[in-house]
Amino acid sequence: MPAPLQELHDRVVRDLLAYDAAPQTEHLKAVAESVVAARQHFTTGDGTPDWKGRTNAYRTWSRGAYTEGRADTTTAAAIRYHVSAEIRRVLGADEVAELGLVERDARGRSATHTDRRRSQLALVTGGGPLTDPADVAALLTQMTSLLKRIDPAAISDGPHREVRPVLAGLDDVITEATRVRNAI
Repeated sequence: MPAPLQELHDRVVRDLLAYDAAPQTEHLKAVAESVVAARQHFTTGDGTPDWKGRTNAYRTWSRGAYTEGRADTTTAAAIRYHVSAEIRRVLGADEVAELGLVERDARGRSATHTDRRRSQLALVTGGGPLTDPADVAALLTQMTSLLKRIDPAAISDGPHREVRPVLAGLDDVITEATRVRNAI
């Protein structure tokens, strides 16, 4: 059974104030542990613990603790990051899946996002010939999106020294793209 709700509230406030005085990850992890423990005191309409933190009662409780602990929006976001990992630690994979939560915690999702961005950048920044159709499609999608962002009216009156040489080379790229399209 979790600690009494008032004790958890006091722990959250204490750890938030400690974080405010000396920002250290350990304080945020302690807040996350208390927050997850507190969620067991709040129940959803079907009587199960509010693991997702969505009930009005839980939100009121957490808002009060965060306000008293002087947590700003950046700190609250950092706490959510640690709550994500703590929920998965406490519940385990089966319960996480049953709740409809994404299997990976915030750190894992961030790593996946970073890997995806890194692979997108690698497509654009060079390397050997592209042979994987998925890579070709991804690169063409990126190019199309980037070209659509250009506002010709905004650059037509400005200095053309940087733009004109690149546009001149674009004709060759269009010719090559047409050759590739016709070959497929």
